Amino acid sequence: MIFSHQRTILFIDKEKIQWVAGRIPGGKLFGEVQSLSWSEENLAVALDEVAKNFPKKLRIVVGEEFSYVTHFSKQDKKSLIIDEAQVLIPEKLQDGWDSREENSGDIQVMAVQQWLFSILEKALLERDLQVEAIEAESIAMTRMIHEDKGKAFIFAKNNGKIVLGIAQDGEVLATKIFFKLPEKDYVEEFISYVTKPKNISIERAYVQDETGNLAKIFKSLKLEVRDEELSPMLGICRKTDISGRDKDVLNIFLGKSGKAESKNGREQKRANLREKILLAVFLLVIASGAAAVYYMQKSRQKTVKTTPVTQKVSSDSSGLQWGK
Repeated sequence: MIFSHQRTILFIDKEKIQWVAGRIPGGKLFGEVQSLSWSEENLAVALDEVAKNFPKKLRIVVGEEFSYVTHFSKQDKKSLIIDEAQVLIPEKLQDGWDSREENSGDIQVMAVQQWLFSILEKALLERDLQVEAIEAESIAMTRMIHEDKGKAFIFAKNNGKIVLGIAQDGEVLATKIFFKLPEKDYVEEFISYVTKPKNISIERAYVQDETGNLAKIFKSLKLEVRDEELSPMLGICRKTDISGRDKDVLNIFLGKSGKAESKNGREQKRANLREKILLAVFLLVIASGAAAVYYMQKSRQKTVKTTPVTQKVSSDSSGLQWGK
């Protein structure tokens, strides 16, 4: 059987669902990109079309507004990544997330909002479709940029929704989403917020924006501006880190079973097992305490003896009685 390098590339964000055939890992898209407005019903329509007329193996890009991308320096070697990541992500991490250890020593974390991930799981399972990669929009975009090692840079795309981010050596340090052009002062504040703690500087901005407005902002901040194709669909088509050493791979994928399969599944199980053990210990302590109290009460009842009260009764001539 000849191995097929064709995949269906699917993009989902707040506004639309898009899909097209692509060749991996060269990053070439074939034919016209199909598009529907976003809704759960339209997602079903799109996947039905994929199941009939497109490659059955998919790569999916999830819009920045439907995902979380963050990073942190691991504080405790013994702690679980999920515990430290959970502090930075505002919903419980379950299936749709993954992490990677960067060259800087940071941990990059990427997660899909659980409600959307659950919808995808169900819809893909019903159609017997397999997903080998899921990425956040910003992660896929940065793969389109080839910057010198060690240099941080800005990337920004404007297609009605503006995705603005800062990355270094393949690690996305921070992102922002706008639905109208941001003010120059806000962009400058964002850059300072990200770069000062890391003591890094930015000299270059990679921009895809037909209006030219983003380029004007970056030039006013004394940055070199380069026009760049920042298609997340092309970006995930060029993805090569599908499998390998756990710590080197940042990838969420779904097998034909419809269940998320990633290294963090094992870590999630460890975390769940730890929670169950702690709960069991807690309940055991409560039960032991209750048993101890019950035993002590029973013991007291057995050891306390009842002393009969004897009273000498006397009476006088009038018939009144009293005890002595």
